[in-house]
Amino acid sequence: MDNDIVCPAHASDYAGFRTKLLTALGILHHGAPNARLFLVSQRGSPPTYWKALSPAQRRAYGRSSPQGPCQFLTPTGKPVPKELARLDGNIHHYEAQLNAACARTPRCTYDGGAFGRQVDRNEYITEDLNHLSIKGHAAAAAVAWATLKQRGVIARRSSAAPVANASGHDGRIVFMRPGTVGEFDLWTVRPDGSRLQRLTESPSNRSDYNPSWSPDGTTVLFERRFLNGGTDGDDLYTVRPNGTGLHQLTDCSGTCWGDGEASWSPDGRHIAFGRATGPRTIDHPSKLAVYIADADGSAIRQLTRPPAGYEDHYPTWSPDRHTIVVQRDTTANPPGQTTLIGVDVTSGAERVIFRMPRWAPGAGVPKFAPDGKRILIGFWCIYGDACPASSRTARNATQATIRPNGRDLRPLGLPVLADSGSWSPDGHRLAFRCRVGSDPGGPFRLCVSNPDGSHLRRFPWPVDSAHPDWGTHP
Repeated sequence: MDNDIVCPAHASDYAGFRTKLLTALGILHHGAPNARLFLVSQRGSPPTYWKALSPAQRRAYGRSSPQGPCQFLTPTGKPVPKELARLDGNIHHYEAQLNAACARTPRCTYDGGAFGRQVDRNEYITEDLNHLSIKGHAAAAAVAWATLKQRGVIARRSSAAPVANASGHDGRIVFMRPGTVGEFDLWTVRPDGSRLQRLTESPSNRSDYNPSWSPDGTTVLFERRFLNGGTDGDDLYTVRPNGTGLHQLTDCSGTCWGDGEASWSPDGRHIAFGRATGPRTIDHPSKLAVYIADADGSAIRQLTRPPAGYEDHYPTWSPDRHTIVVQRDTTANPPGQTTLIGVDVTSGAERVIFRMPRWAPGAGVPKFAPDGKRILIGFWCIYGDACPASSRTARNATQATIRPNGRDLRPLGLPVLADSGSWSPDGHRLAFRCRVGSDPGGPFRLCVSNPDGSHLRRFPWPVDSAHPDWGTHP
């Protein structure tokens, strides 16, 4: 891809690149029909590449390249933010062509942008500033190997859980905390509470919500909400684990009120999310359904069609990718009973999986276990004073699991009030928002524990909303 990039590029450049790539892939498949093709994105990115260079290397790079559009370093080695963003955007558009061409080629697997999400380091770059060093090749090989396993091209050690990090342990947890500028920012932390790191800083009048790790642990998907209303809607973004590479996936405006509550498909090729739509002549959206898109935000299609008076939230994928379970709420006031609906990804056919207790409207936030044998759900009413009186008791603020057929309900014996849970990648632990039962008016925290409540760890930072997600990134 690197040798074919034109910058600045236009639609015809992208289309021409895709046509040439399809031809090349077709020749390869015709010549070796039983071979597997593995297509990789461009390694690293301009925003991390220039930072990896020494001052002398930046000057050398700036002097060696002609100045103009997409030249992101001046002859004195200073970055040009506008051109960095332009080139990075160009690369993402070309990578979308990789994905599209591979999807049309038999036995072809695209890395889903895994190579592009690597962070450049000086030790990975050769003296000519244009090739990988031995260490760079080793790092690239490690990413390729992990991605091949995650995509199912080569066998994993275990088919029951997503690919773990190199040490074989569960990785970092991403969660929400009150923001320094906007309402909420995203942070990550190790399961033992160490190495707390900021991931995003939401701008003024914005809020970062509902983070979701990609299956390979290289990207966090989240929604950035507008807090002031207007005609701009909430949009989906991705960011790398070190906070770089912020990239907008969807552009919701006009009759689109907002995209959010997104989750990845198990193979990392697609995302599912809620989209609110309707005319702006009223003060709220008229429809809220679940949509599916490619991982880059393209090829959006509607999956669910809730009947009048209902709206769909929090899609979660089954590990075999055939089913998405959604939380179907009522729009009535007072709120009615919430139902969990299973939806066939291909046909859109629906079935009722579980009806939440009437005292728990708005509860659910379902999450499939990594092995697909259980679904984690929340047991609480989210509507505050509008909740039924029978819900206002500590015993109801907990997590539970059910089978994918809706049977065998098992409330978890957690020693704290709990909601908004997530499985660890190995399926043996949970991360969730918690509050000590003896202090029901106290601050919310982030907690991890075994499903039976043992080995509880409560982290010290107040979180308000949290919506944690447990990934594989170390």
